[in-house]
Amino acid sequence: MDSLPASPSSLPIRLSGLPAWGRPNGRDVTEADAAFAAGIALKSLEDLVRLDPVWAGCWRSRQALKCAAAAVQLMGRNEDEHALRDAVLLTAPGSDPGPAGNLFLAMQKVSARTGGVKTAFVEELAGCFALRWDDALASVPDLIDAATQSGRAAPFAAADMIDAICAVRPDAEGLAFTLADFVLANKLNWPKPGDR
Repeated sequence: MDSLPASPSSLPIRLSGLPAWGRPNGRDVTEADAAFAAGIALKSLEDLVRLDPVWAGCWRSRQALKCAAAAVQLMGRNEDEHALRDAVLLTAPGSDPGPAGNLFLAMQKVSARTGGVKTAFVEELAGCFALRWDDALASVPDLIDAATQSGRAAPFAAADMIDAICAVRPDAEGLAFTLADFVLANKLNWPKPGDR
C-alpha cells in the first residue's frame, strides 16, 4: 500500500500497553517485533472473547467507536470520539449524520454482524464510506473469502486482504481495514468481528 511508510521501523506502533517482556528494548521496531506484539495482543483478545463477559456488547460498541475515530483520522478528518458519537446520537432518525457519523454507523454495523460478508453488505458499507460502487468493490467478498481460506496466520491473512482491496481501489483503505475484522474473526473462530 502506497500510503504506508516503507520502513517497518517508521510505523507508529504503540507498544506501551504490552508487558515489559513483550516490548523491544531498542528504538528500532522490526517486523518480527511487530508480529510478536500482534501475537500477544491477539492472545489477550482471544482469552477475553472466550470468556464472553456480560458486558461484551458494550465493549463491542466502544471498540466500534474507537475504530471509527481511527478511520476518520486515516481519511484526514478531525472528528474525535465525542463528535462521532454526537453525530449519530443527536441526529434525528432517518437524517444523514454526515460523513464522520456514517463511518461510525459502518463500524457499528460491522461489530454487530454475524456470518459472512456478501456483496449487499459491502455495498452498504461502501456507501457509509462515500465510495463509488464499481466492479472492484463488488469483488471484495471474494477477496475476503480468499484471505479467510488461505493458510496464512490471521494477521497476515488480514494484511493480505487489505493489500488486495487497496490494489484494486486505493481510495478504499478505510473500508479494507474495517473488513479485515471479518478475516480475523473467521480465522480465529470468533462469533463476531466486533470481538477485537
